[in-house]
Formats: sequence, structure tokens, C-alpha cells
Amino acid sequence: MSLKRSNAPGLAAWVLTVFLMMFSLPVVAELPFLTEEAETLRPGAFSLDIGVAFRSQPVNFGTEDRDRQLDLGVTRFSFGLGKFAELQVSGVVQAVIEDQGETSTNSGDWVFGTKIWLLQEKGHRPALAFLYQVKLPNGSDEDGGATDETDFFGFLVATKAIGKRDLLHGNLGLGILGNPFANSAQNDIFILRLAWERKLSENRLFGIEGMVEGGPEEGDDPAFVGAVFAQKVGKWAFYTSAALGLNEDSDNFRTALGFRRELRLWRPGEPTRRNAW
Repeated sequence: MSLKRSNAPGLAAWVLTVFLMMFSLPVVAELPFLTEEAETLRPGAFSLDIGVAFRSQPVNFGTEDRDRQLDLGVTRFSFGLGKFAELQVSGVVQAVIEDQGETSTNSGDWVFGTKIWLLQEKGHRPALAFLYQVKLPNGSDEDGGATDETDFFGFLVATKAIGKRDLLHGNLGLGILGNPFANSAQNDIFILRLAWERKLSENRLFGIEGMVEGGPEEGDDPAFVGAVFAQKVGKWAFYTSAALGLNEDSDNFRTALGFRRELRLWRPGEPTRRNAW
């Protein structure tokens, strides 16, 4: 996904074409949740998320704290590769960082992930999936908004329906972070994310989310709690979120605003799944 502009009117027309072609499937709420859900996209489906995020006193492990950060083009591409696999690419097109009255810009880091569907929900057993992610050092840690390290993450993802309107999501994961304080070193962290979402109507969704991380190094134990609201308008989904940091390793405050649309690239046979929409 791209918010980039150039001097050519043809590019503006191309961007408009991309936005106009993003129509045809129901929407599953993940972004702006940080918590992943077990469900994968249907085979042949492609989803595009784009938005902005604001962070007050942003904290990134291995980088100096800044006053404020505005992320432009908070982007996620997701592809349904088959009956049980989803490919994900996510990142930030441009970060604008303000610190002590000075402003700088930086490209954000990009994350490549694969989610594998393991088990469908049955009885008291939740639906299960495994998510593997790699973060590449696309941005400079000196400019802020990026860590300049390659990181690896693995998550066991669970989703459980509670009645007809509520879903619970849980992610238990391990992160292997490049350690910017020592050459050829790493920092291992544990990650727990929990989210509850309620379908208020056919077109509205509300959720609450919490996340904690823990590791051996100073500055690698962020904790957040936040709320999410999503609204379908036609074939678009609009969402917004706000979260508060619970300790000094966390952003003081963050908020996000974005849109989603899914496009069906092809129509093979597909398994039956449940989602909040």
C-alpha cells in the first residue's frame, strides 16, 4: 500500500484506481488491534489497510525516546494463499518525529509474516493458528521511529467465540530482538496480547485490548491497554483506536485511524470460518 505522491498526474490517477478497486468481501477486525486473530483470509482474498497513527513520547527498544511521532501510511497487505495460510506485509511509509523542537522524518521498519491455520473452533476448544514474523531494518534508529535491527517473532494465536456477538483473542509469543547495545547480540522477550471484541450490529464493532512484554534488558517491558471501534460504511471498514502506556517502557499515549478493504483475486473452494462480521 502506498501513500507516496510524485509530480506525475498519472500517479494520482493510479492511486485513485487502487482505492476504487478495493471492493468485495466482508471485513475481519484485526488492525487497529495489535492482537492477531486465528482466522486466516479466505483463499484468493487480498486485504489492504492504510491509516495514520500518533504516538506521544514514543518508546522503541534500543532507540532514544522522542517527544512525539506521527506515522503516515500505516500499511498492511494480507493475502489468502490457500485454505490454511495467509501472507502479511506491514509497515510505516513515513514517520515524522518531533523532539526538543526539531522535526525529522524516517521510513519505518517493515514486517513480513505468515499465519498458518491449525485448528477450527470446536466445543470448548478455541480456534488455533501459528504466526511467524520477521521485521527488517528499513529505517534508521538515529532518526527515530525504527530500531535498525532485524527481529523475529513467533506466536500461538487463539480465538474463541462467546455467544453470537463476542470474540476473545489471545496471542502468546516469543520475540528475538537484535540488541543495539551489543554487536552480534540478541534480546529474547515474551509477549502476551489479549483482546475482546463485541459485534454491536452488522456494521459496528467495539473492542478492548491489553498487551505486555517482558525481557532481560532495560526498556524492553512495554505494557498497554486500549479500546477499538470499527464501522463499516458500504464496502469499506473504518476504524479508530486509543491506548495508554502503563509503564516507562511504553508510549505515554497512542491513537490510530485507518481504513480497510478486501478484494477477491480468485475464487477457489474455501473452508467455512466464523468472524466478527
